[in-house]
Amino acid sequence: MSENYSDMSKGFESSTFPLLIVTDHEPASQVVHESLVDSGFSVSTCGPDSIATMLAETTPRIALVCHSDSASDHIQAVKGVQPDLPILALSEGSTFNCVLDLIRAGAWDFVQMPCTSVDIVDRLQSLAMLKMDSGSSQNQIEGLKGLCRRLSDSNRELCKRFAELETELASCQNDFDSQVEVASTVSAFQALLSQELGIEGVLQTSLEFILGKTGPTNAAIFLADSPTSYSLGAYVNYDCPREQADPVLKKFAADICHHVAGPDDLVRFQDVDAFIDAVGPDASILESTDIIGMPCCSDEECLAVVFLFRPAGEEYSEDLAPVLDALRGALAEQLATIVNVHHRIADHWPDESTDESSDWGFGTGGNKAA
Repeated sequence: MSENYSDMSKGFESSTFPLLIVTDHEPASQVVHESLVDSGFSVSTCGPDSIATMLAETTPRIALVCHSDSASDHIQAVKGVQPDLPILALSEGSTFNCVLDLIRAGAWDFVQMPCTSVDIVDRLQSLAMLKMDSGSSQNQIEGLKGLCRRLSDSNRELCKRFAELETELASCQNDFDSQVEVASTVSAFQALLSQELGIEGVLQTSLEFILGKTGPTNAAIFLADSPTSYSLGAYVNYDCPREQADPVLKKFAADICHHVAGPDDLVRFQDVDAFIDAVGPDASILESTDIIGMPCCSDEECLAVVFLFRPAGEEYSEDLAPVLDALRGALAEQLATIVNVHHRIADHWPDESTDESSDWGFGTGGNKAA
């Protein structure tokens, strides 16, 4: 016996009555037949050709029409012999048109299969109580009302699930669109960097491109001289002149870069006040500032760290994170290429990067600073 019907007999022995199962596919209804018999019901089964005979011989209180593509025809055949006999339709079809066809044919109630045994017995008990009430036509109307309520509840659940799936699909589409946009941005960035084989050109191109995505911002790129030593390679002034920024940039190079370089992930400074206290009064220019650190790593070696910072009220959006995450990887690859081309030895970058760091003012629309 199927486990779906294993508990059908619990609590229903005192409320059983004769039943007739109408089916043209005996194996499909066998489990239902056995479960109802085990529950104490007197159950007869017949095919569509012997409906009239079985109705006369067994006088069932309810007819079950189940598991058949011709269920509507079988229902009509039962109604043709006993118009007032309650009919419970059991079907694996659950579409609106399928249920509507069964109702139009004369079914009093509908159960979608497979279902739990308790549900079938509950429906049988409900139909039997309706049959005992006066007015068979009214009974059928009440039965149809109950069916409509259940269909309405089911429809609401389906609509709710459809809305959830629609939201999930929209989210997936947005994720896909975002991934395509990031991939396109990185491709354009790589194309620009591939034309640069000098440190100064790579740094300037990188900062210009990054600022095109972030909007006006202060930015600095520090190049790794060793795992714990960094030097300033380039700086962009948005609202923080180099003279004012120098103490902060020195602090970045001496004490912050190697910590940011540790985890290969973007870093967003949440406690800027503590950072200012560590730097000293000269770091007051960072008050209420949003700061992002970007380690640029290749083969588990951090080649550079990029810092972006600008005033509160102009915070970097969360949508910017995946773009910056992808761009730093492209920058690291190009820096690694330069190292290989120039045959970097020990902890020295090519000669052009050992001069005084570049300082560009294009964040404010100016020219290269002196």
